Amino acid sequence: MDVSQLVQQKLTELGLEQRDLADAAEVTESYISQLLSRKKMPPAPERTDIYDKLGRCLKLPAGKLAGLADLQRKQEFRKKIQRPPVPLFREVRELLLEKCKRDKRRQVRAIVEREPFGELERRMWSRQWPETN
Repeated sequence: MDVSQLVQQKLTELGLEQRDLADAAEVTESYISQLLSRKKMPPAPERTDIYDKLGRCLKLPAGKLAGLADLQRKQEFRKKIQRPPVPLFREVRELLLEKCKRDKRRQVRAIVEREPFGELERRMWSRQWPETN
């Protein structure tokens, strides 16, 4: 069970609405809606007091919601680091390759294809990029 499921279940049990929860937590209804629809990740428990306020409103044991949010955030982080990175801006990389001198394109393309993130960016930031034009 995640934060969204628990909150929705308790709202139903107690006959409360998102507006009641927003008022209790001193946040907007839009924020509560985004949390419940999973458009926003629950905030880190150590950075906010929202879980105490929500917990009191939903009649949950102290720390239950914060603990669940912490677990959910850790699981989401693990999922992200387990997935291999995918190049986000293929068009930009192709444009950069077009800008390279012809004799350097093969070398740069090998870097891009071998490591979608990494060496290419390091070369760009350290100004070791093969000359263009």
